[in-house]
Amino acid sequence: MPSGNQMAVKAALVAAGAPDGTFGGVIKGVLVQLGGKFADSAGEEFAGNISDYLGPILSGATSEITSRVSELFRDTA
Repeated sequence: MPSGNQMAVKAALVAAGAPDGTFGGVIKGVLVQLGGKFADSAGEEFAGNISDYLGPILSGATSEITSRVSELFRDTA
């Protein structure tokens, strides 16, 4: 997502009821709620785990992206 759109998307999600915080935190809140909506507590846990990997990508934390995503590819090698 272009960085210029992040603030508008965050504001819209917060206006819709997402917890206010960083852009990544707002996205994590949405993912957790989606997981809970579709799969109860297991879905919430799943969404929380996914957001651990997506958070650095959404926030642009490149060193954290490298360490998190490399775990995924190491497990499949």
